Amino acid sequence: MTRTRCRGRRVSALSLLVVAALGGPIACNSDDILTERPKDIIVADNLYTDLNGFEAGLNALYFEVRRERYGQGNDVNDIVATAYSIGVDNGFGLYLSPPERLFSEFGVLNNSQNGFTNSYWTLMYQTINAANTIVHRADNPAVKWTPADKARVVAEARLIRAWAYRHLTYLWGDVPLNLEESSGDNVRTP
Repeated sequence: MTRTRCRGRRVSALSLLVVAALGGPIACNSDDILTERPKDIIVADNLYTDLNGFEAGLNALYFEVRRERYGQGNDVNDIVATAYSIGVDNGFGLYLSPPERLFSEFGVLNNSQNGFTNSYWTLMYQTINAANTIVHRADNPAVKWTPADKARVVAEARLIRAWAYRHLTYLWGDVPLNLEESSGDNVRTP
């Protein structure tokens, strides 16, 4: 049997194993140890506690709206720029780039396997989820703010949620309507 020195005393490996096996469950017998309390990262529970937190959430929500337009190589930007530049719901030409092909073959390419439409769908539902979180968290009675501030924050979040649904329904007609914050049981991933 292997022996190890531990603070000047000889202890067998078997003794350490027995102590760990018996003492471990007793030491971790509380569900409280599994409850996360993040203090150094931003999550909804520690962000949406006052007006400043909701303002930060709205700023992030407006960033989601701006994502529709930024950057070269951004699939969402490519599809939006193409739709704006051709000005019609179908586009034809001698050379069809991937976004232009989408408009000329809309019935075939408008599906979840197409990277352009998939990235646009994802952006819109990320925006909707962010807006839903703000609307849901605004009902917390512990938040200290004026009724006017609460009404403005909720109105801005609902407006951006409506903007996202407008885009989705213009592209796909009837789409799933979600007005609740995604958490726990209602979170779905692809």
